[in-house]
Amino acid sequence: MNPKHRLPLVLTAALALAVGAFPLLAAAAPPVPQCHPGPFAPILRCLSIVNLTDAQKADIQAVFEAARPEAEALHAKLMADREALKAEIEKTPPDPCAVGTAALALHVDREAARALFERVKADVLALLTPGQKVKLAGCLEAPRCVAVCRAGAEGDPEE
Repeated sequence: MNPKHRLPLVLTAALALAVGAFPLLAAAAPPVPQCHPGPFAPILRCLSIVNLTDAQKADIQAVFEAARPEAEALHAKLMADREALKAEIEKTPPDPCAVGTAALALHVDREAARALFERVKADVLALLTPGQKVKLAGCLEAPRCVAVCRAGAEGDPEE
């Protein structure tokens, strides 16, 4: 066979193999991690592996519902203070005292959010068995793929 005629045959065979193998490769792709938006995302992500009873699920749902108003208020304050800091930085020339004050307000908001998270985490831990507590603690301490979750949530208006 002439070498000039072999090239199209080889390319056609390679294309056929690639098209045939594509569904197999797509089916073997690892699952995308489930990402929960909000301040309690780490706890929600880890509770899925703890094997909760129906009673525990209801009690934990009540803990989250009780913390929701405070979390929403903190979120709104955090967003407002973040915008205030951004506005102070973008002023020409920026006032160092105003920037510092806005940065401190944002720091206070973050500390309040962290305290709320720890309080909710303690309330959830109080509802778990010792074995479930170990699983939850291990999951919360394990490294996680934040980049994948954030890439999936870029279109989410919550972020």
